[in-house]
Amino acid sequence: MPERNTCAIFVLAALFFGPSDTCRASVPLLRYRVHVGAELAEVELVLPSGARRLVPGDDGAGLGIHAVTPSQGRAVPDDGGFLLSGVGRGATVRYRVSLERAAATSFGGRLDDGVILPADALLLRPARLAEDGAEVTITSAAGVFVSAPWLRSGDHFVLDHDALVEGGWIAVGGRPPVLRTTGKTRLEIAVVGAGARAERLVRWVEEAARAVATVSGGAFPTARAQVVVAALPGQKRPVFGECQRAGGPSVLLLVGRDTDDATLAEDWMAPHELFHVGVPRIYPRTPWLAEGLATYFAAVARARAGKIDRPRLWHMLMAGAKDADGDGSLGEASATLGRHHDYDRVYWGGASVALLIDLALRRAGVHGGLPARLTALRRATHDAMDVVTAERVLAALDGGTGVLGPIVARYVAGRVSPRVALDALWPALGVLDDGERARLDDRAPLAPLRRAIDGQQP
Repeated sequence: MPERNTCAIFVLAALFFGPSDTCRASVPLLRYRVHVGAELAEVELVLPSGARRLVPGDDGAGLGIHAVTPSQGRAVPDDGGFLLSGVGRGATVRYRVSLERAAATSFGGRLDDGVILPADALLLRPARLAEDGAEVTITSAAGVFVSAPWLRSGDHFVLDHDALVEGGWIAVGGRPPVLRTTGKTRLEIAVVGAGARAERLVRWVEEAARAVATVSGGAFPTARAQVVVAALPGQKRPVFGECQRAGGPSVLLLVGRDTDDATLAEDWMAPHELFHVGVPRIYPRTPWLAEGLATYFAAVARARAGKIDRPRLWHMLMAGAKDADGDGSLGEASATLGRHHDYDRVYWGGASVALLIDLALRRAGVHGGLPARLTALRRATHDAMDVVTAERVLAALDGGTGVLGPIVARYVAGRVSPRVALDALWPALGVLDDGERARLDDRAPLAPLRRAIDGQQP
């Protein structure tokens, strides 16, 4: 391989978040050497256990992988993967990845000064994994910089079993990623396609992270996170966001390259996606819960951080509760979200349930309400990196108070809209509809709870 700048990534072992990994030291690791250029990545994979078939990760879909050549035997394309014959233990498989074609699996191709692709797009793996992790070294050509999502320990990154199957994003471009510290959190922010606007987009991410800290016990919910920002030509607003946590917290934000500062200051998307980092992965997917929490807390975070005023926050929550209405139950709408795309109902219905839970916990004497219970959940799930069921999340948030069960039964499983409960509570909270904003009455009996939620008092 030619002379190169190093963006050295040695992924040494699977991360199991236990007190020790020494009991797993005998497990063989997949070993990758990746050299990234402006157009192609050249990959060498050592197979300690041999393999019969190589497949791409779930997100990478194999686009752009070609010239697959094993050191022994042969590789034949087979239904999106590669069938191996005569390839034994310790064999090396070399292949190339077209970065532009691989990027088409994430949002559609190359930007002006780089590409963004799913992290697993570079990593062919055995269809049947005998290994629990990988050792990866990444180098790059002169003038090419790489940001990867995997967990770092010193100059190393940790790639676990899940990250071989799915994960975050790799950004490749002519601009090095920016490292920022927010409290005790290390943010790696890679901006692609922004040109002179890159620094403003970095500040946008930092401001969103600080907002999320206001609803996460005063600190960003994880010790590190990678944020990849794609600046899209012809757009003038934030467009789309997504959070992945397999292999390490990774957030992708698509934003118009021509978005002005006022629009960025009004944005809800970045705090919404960054909030997801601090909630464990819920499986099976339960959108009313995961997206409802993110929608609720993104709004509250923006008010606490001074991005919107409190009358506007409560107007948003009041208007959002109206979106919770619909046929059938919220749980049914959540389960069929992928088919029926009723996003407003599921997101704002979930946010309305989150508000009801927050109020119920505070009325039950839980200091700090729902944010405090989420902090406890995060600690119990290894900084939200565990995969958990919705039932476990709800039990942890309830914390033995008994308040969540009736709320979920009536307003999620049942066919009653959470708006019904909130309509009865708005006057007691001192929230009065006043057109485009809410009018707030601090003399109302539950006004102290409202003030505690929006950050005006503990």
